[in-house]
Amino acid sequence: MRKKLLFLLMIASLLLSSFLPSINALAAGKTATLVDLRFVPVKGWAVVFKVTGTWKPADLKGHTLTVGGKTIDLYCNFRDDDHVSCTMESLNPYVGETAVIFFNGQTFSAEVPGKWAATGFAECPPDHYEKVDIILYDSDGNDYIGWTSIYPSQSMTIDEIIAFHIVWVEAFESVTIVSYEVLGVTCTLGGA
Repeated sequence: MRKKLLFLLMIASLLLSSFLPSINALAAGKTATLVDLRFVPVKGWAVVFKVTGTWKPADLKGHTLTVGGKTIDLYCNFRDDDHVSCTMESLNPYVGETAVIFFNGQTFSAEVPGKWAATGFAECPPDHYEKVDIILYDSDGNDYIGWTSIYPSQSMTIDEIIAFHIVWVEAFESVTIVSYEVLGVTCTLGGA
């Protein structure tokens, strides 16, 4: 009887200890909501969380993403008071698969998306400008419309133009860009 009770206590303590991280996080008023899992030019693969409560730098360590039987470490930083952004190694081999993200005692799942980057040039004649119109979306759903005219037309790829806009908007607007669309690429003779 004693051995059976001891065995049941061990099982109960193991089950309870597996839930303690999430209990501690929720008891401390810390919550996280998955905003997006996305490939961002220049940065690489990133996952963004909207967070509430009082978070410390130590809270950003030890998080993982598991996909295709492989567990990948997340490297997280505060983006602002309400968002945490985590980078990781390449997810290219896992596009289309479901990833399980373990973050501060909470578990999230998301499909690994394809890269949205549109590569190449508009193939404008040498005496033309190439104009690229894009729209960027931040983690709160706001959009930023931008355009770039380059001459000669093949001096930058579309990927480089998008990366430039993402870095510029994130730096000057203090936001996290999570996705984008290329609205159009046109050729203009002699000027923008």
